[in-house]
Amino acid sequence: MIRKTNANSVRMGKNKNEKRKKKAVFNKLRAKKRGQNVPFNVLSYDRQKDLPRLIAIWPSLLEDDTQEASRKIIEKIQKALQTERRKSKTGHWSYNLTKHIGLLTALKAEQTSLQRKNFTPKTS
Repeated sequence: MIRKTNANSVRMGKNKNEKRKKKAVFNKLRAKKRGQNVPFNVLSYDRQKDLPRLIAIWPSLLEDDTQEASRKIIEKIQKALQTERRKSKTGHWSYNLTKHIGLLTALKAEQTSLQRKNFTPKTS
């Protein structure tokens, strides 16, 4: 018995292999992206590494360790948090929970570092 083959069926086999390859590539990219997440723990927060992933900030402001610089950074983080909250409430497609949690973590860490800078022990 002669079996008739359809040209589309041959193409479909190729498409399945291509789809598998694409999925493998996307899974590798996702795995890399997962490793670049922002820490959720205030103790593991690193300003130099984590803050540029969350907000647009100048390197000179990142390196500055004064109270004024910390206040500016806190203001920027609060503005970014406001926009993320707005996106969350409206169900915007670009809302990112990981970024939201990272911003909260950064805000807490920056506020505690500012409190430490403001605290000066009395010397007697």
